[in-house]
Parts: sequence; C-alpha cells; structure tokens
Amino acid sequence: MNLTKGANAPVPGDKVNLILSWSGNCDVDVAALLCSSSGKVRSDDDFVFYNQPRHASSAVLHTGKRSGPVCTDSLSIDLGATEPGIEKIVVSASAYGGNFGQLSLLAVAVTDARDDTELLQFTIPDATVETAMICAEFYRRNGAWKFRAVGQGYSSGLRGVATDFGITVEDDDLVQDPAPAQAPTVAASTPQSVAATHGPPAGYQPTQVPSYPPAGYQQTPVPSYPQYPPAAGQPLPQPPVPAESPEGPEDDVVLQPFPTDNPYLKRVFKMKEFGRAPGRALEVYRERVADPEEKMIAAFKSKHGQYRWGYVVLTSHALRWFQTLPTRDEDFWSWNDVSLSGSVVICEGFQYQLKGFGAGRKFKALMLVLAQSEGWEKDRNR
Repeated sequence: MNLTKGANAPVPGDKVNLILSWSGNCDVDVAALLCSSSGKVRSDDDFVFYNQPRHASSAVLHTGKRSGPVCTDSLSIDLGATEPGIEKIVVSASAYGGNFGQLSLLAVAVTDARDDTELLQFTIPDATVETAMICAEFYRRNGAWKFRAVGQGYSSGLRGVATDFGITVEDDDLVQDPAPAQAPTVAASTPQSVAATHGPPAGYQPTQVPSYPPAGYQQTPVPSYPQYPPAAGQPLPQPPVPAESPEGPEDDVVLQPFPTDNPYLKRVFKMKEFGRAPGRALEVYRERVADPEEKMIAAFKSKHGQYRWGYVVLTSHALRWFQTLPTRDEDFWSWNDVSLSGSVVICEGFQYQLKGFGAGRKFKALMLVLAQSEGWEKDRNR
C-alpha cells in the first residue's frame, strides 16, 4: 500500500522492518525515538541510533546499512515487545554531507519481518534544505498499532529533532559523538519499490581505533551473515542480534559534592557533566569500594567486547570498570593509562564502549579535569 503525506494505515503484524531508502550524494542515518504519552522519550535510553543500536526492551534494533544505486538503512521493530508505557515510535532520518533536497529518492517502507513482503510504502516529497526529517511513526490506537506517513523536515538538523522529543543535547553532542561514516557516492536512480532493494546488512562494522591501540589489542571480529539472496523457498536471513544487557532501563541517581580541598574536584562539582549516574552503578560501587575517601564522580553504562556488560566509573582516585554481566568482575586504572577515540575508552589494550547519547563527550570533559586533579594530589603528597 502506497501512502501519501499525512495518511495512516493499520500495521498488519507485530514484527516488521522499517527500511529508509535514498539515492544521491550524501549519507543518511535512520533512528527511532520511543515516546510515552507525553510525546517525548522517558530518557536517552529510548533513542535508538547507530551508536545505541538496540533498545533495552528489544522492541527496536538498528540493523544497519546497505550501499548501492539505492542505499538503505534499516530498523527491526517488534511492536508486540514494546513496553506498555510507550505510545509511539517516531522514525527520524538525518543527512550528512548535504541535505535532503539533493536526493533524487527518499522513501520509507514497512516490510514483514518473516518474508520481507512490502506492507506499506511512503515516498517523502518536497524535501529542500532540511538535514533532519521525521519520516513516519508507529502509534497505538484502540489497542492496535497504526503507521502514519509524516515527512516533516527540520532545518535545525538532528539537534532539533532530539530536543523536541526530550533527548538531552549538550552544545557539542552532535559534533563529537561519534563521527558518522563517510557518505557513499551513488548514482541517481529512478524511484522503485523499496523492498526490492532491501537485504540484510553486510555486517556490523567494528569501531575503528585511529593510531592506537597498544600492542596486544585484539579487535572483536565482525559476525558473518548467511548467503544472500537465499535459495528459493528459504527464509530471508536475519542479522544476528548483538549482545545487550538484559537488565533493562534504570533510573539515574543524583550525586552530591563532597568536602575537599582539591581545587580541581571543586571545579568538577560545577561542571554540567557532574551529578547523575545510573542507579545500579552506584549500588555496585558501594559494594566494591571500601575506601571512604574515594568518591564517585560519574558512571556510564558500557559494553566490553561482545558479551560483557558493566559500568565505567570515574572516582576521585581512579577510573574503574565494574562488570555486572555475565559475571561480576572489576579492574581499575590511573588516568595515565587512559586514551580515547570518540566514545570508546581504551585502557591497557582493552576497549570499553560507552552507551548513551553524548556519553563520550561527557567522559572526555570530566577526564581532562580529573587528570589534573590526580596531578595535584601527587604534587601535594611529595
């Protein structure tokens, strides 16, 4: 079924793929915002995009891109797994290296996740200088899910979309975290059925570490995919679901300043990056850290390797890693052992991917001041 701008239709089935297609000389990223009845996300965890590819409920998964004459970026959506507090799933797109008016094709399609049959299709018209777009939305109505073709552009870019839907955006979140992939160069194409150009992604690309890591570092291998297209009668191969923490969303706790004569820690207390941490991280920190003089500064949910989950915790004394899944583990480093690339923390040859919108930028800002704090403490103790 082809929809026009503003039209809506029932979604026939719970498990679907949302495929964004475009043709032109700029790159495009698709994202999803899971919104409550307020029309906004409950927290930054409800924003699914290239650097946070899976929602904690497993209802939305960013499955990746395919390049070609018509490029695609896709989401896998399980409407039946959507939490009761989520009333709509907003699908947005952002352009890099150009704007949507430079594209000869911009369209979304909803396909059946079982056999890739196209269910709904919407070609977005009249795009001009916009660099971000609300393409469509899935929304609840009388106990069922419906799909609406939106096509609302934002000249303010992804920042404007994120702000409107309640995502916390600092001044340079969308500049430094993380750099989008280089735009593929593709030839213009006559608009065609979106589902006909769709296939599974060629593979998740591992985080690239420029001019680093230290000797001995091992990059996590990229998972392989079944041959595509499948043989006649065989089901469409699906990308493997990346390992994700089963613990789900959690509430933040508010950290409080503590007495100190360290001028750099006093400076940290005044920074906008100080003050909030995942509640579960604070629980683990209190279990593991016995020194009452060591205080938590910040904590970030993180992933280490393919299946290990935990928290990177900044304290007044050191940088710590507390693994919570699949087993409990911990480690710590001084600031001199730490380097950064985007939102990836590299410690003695290991890689810790910080999760959450703007986490890498916030970590960098705090790290720079805490490194000075460590130097001040060493000079005082000489």
